[in-house]
Amino acid sequence: MRLGNWLTAEQGETLWQSPDAQRRRGKRDRALLAVLLACGLRRHEAVDLNFSHLQQREQHWAIVDLMGKAGHTRTVPMPDWVKAVLDVWLTDAGITSGRLFRRVNRAGRVWGDGMTEKVVWHVVREFAEKAGIDKLAPHDLRRTCARLCHAAGGELEQIQFLLGHVSIQTTERYLGCKQRIRSAVNDRIGIEPKGEWRTVGPVLASLGVGAHYNSPAWPPVTRKEYGFRRWSSGCVLNGTRACPSTHSSSCATIWTRFSNRFDLSGTSGLRS
Repeated sequence: MRLGNWLTAEQGETLWQSPDAQRRRGKRDRALLAVLLACGLRRHEAVDLNFSHLQQREQHWAIVDLMGKAGHTRTVPMPDWVKAVLDVWLTDAGITSGRLFRRVNRAGRVWGDGMTEKVVWHVVREFAEKAGIDKLAPHDLRRTCARLCHAAGGELEQIQFLLGHVSIQTTERYLGCKQRIRSAVNDRIGIEPKGEWRTVGPVLASLGVGAHYNSPAWPPVTRKEYGFRRWSSGCVLNGTRACPSTHSSSCATIWTRFSNRFDLSGTSGLRS
């Protein structure tokens, strides 16, 4: 399965601003690239856009009742800046009904009642090349929209709505996500006890301490009762020197890692 490419925010901005804003075709291409990048539309969805799709919902512009893949319909929010860029093209082209994107000939004359998906492909490839972006396809702009929304703090289910995915797993693939076990999302959700108990051995192992600390397994204790403390050039564990020669890291390094990760002044838990 091909995952495709993603653009950074800077690359995306450079891409949609690449067409010449003084020419009619450039105005169309800027509007098209802005819609693809900011609204995450597929090629066929973009060429099928018409005036009836543009409506206000909750005091926000939106593409309403958009027919997507497998006949699924969805509503796609349209940022104000995208609507403004689109209006520049529509006003200049004198389009007041029907499809939003039309062919423009070399003389700058608008003709026909729409344009093909192939035109979208050529527009993306032309301006990707001018922006120094290699092997960019129209669908990569849809992936980029998803990732930039996620990077800006967008919730996964809202991105799913935006793209019209039936499966949340498809949205995750668009984002290039993978599950994180260490520092997991459910580690600190506000319901954990302030002085929670944990097995110290695995904690130390995660900080780079040798396996000898895990065998035999250390008993579960609170960090306040069983914390690491510096003692001259070494460490002490409940008053007992614990610096075997097989230490995988220096005591100072272990102390730094441990104290940076935990609040050792009490039992308040992981440092934020």
